[in-house]
Amino acid sequence: MLLTIRSYVEGGRALAAWIGKEIDVSHKHPDAEERAAADDLVALMTPIVKAFLTDIGYESATLGQQVYGGHGYIREHGMEQLVRDARITQIYEGTNGIQALDLVGRKLSANMGRYLRRYFHPVGEYLTAAAAKPELKDIAGPVLKSFGQLHIGQKGMANPDEAAAAATDYLRMFALTTLGYLWTRMAEVSLAKLESDDKAYYQAKLDNRALLRRPPAAPRLGPCARHPGRGQADHGDGGSGVLIEKSLSAHWAERDLG
Repeated sequence: MLLTIRSYVEGGRALAAWIGKEIDVSHKHPDAEERAAADDLVALMTPIVKAFLTDIGYESATLGQQVYGGHGYIREHGMEQLVRDARITQIYEGTNGIQALDLVGRKLSANMGRYLRRYFHPVGEYLTAAAAKPELKDIAGPVLKSFGQLHIGQKGMANPDEAAAAATDYLRMFALTTLGYLWTRMAEVSLAKLESDDKAYYQAKLDNRALLRRPPAAPRLGPCARHPGRGQADHGDGGSGVLIEKSLSAHWAERDLG
């Protein structure tokens, strides 16, 4: 249940950030075509952002309540209040069933499908490319299959009666597929950073080993600045290597814990 909540929350934040950026582009980009393209994508995704994020907000609050078992229903932990507060957002945003009808009844067919091209073309191209990469295929492959179902569902929306009956389910499928697309992109960035960190770590290890293999320096006479009363010969030159080893270990542990 906690992993489900985390998946919803992280994916939902990515979706909100993505569309928020597109809103800025639609208002501020110097290129008129870029502004128009961003505005089309925002128009398509607005009912999804409004309906789906409030739906999963309520579902996440309910799951959080259930994590506590029976204690989730009493005031001690505050979860019952979060559940009540989250429930009203599904009405505040315009009643989510209406948002779903707006998606399938207006946005899918608007401007001869122009809104859809702003979504389906770039998302489809990215998922196809990602599914061909060995490190991403386990994530992108299932998302690509779901993306294909969106096209099938889109054709089924041609009948107004079927569209009305399936609108809420289609919006949810559309939203979950979008979150899968965003999760894939986040995974790609994380893997690239992990690979970069690994290369930096192992290079530092190699540099450290080279340092430790250096012949010991000749003892140096004279007082030690760090420890008055002790000679410099008391400090082996390999001490710097030990310090580097400790700092690398700390970096590695911090990265794993992070």
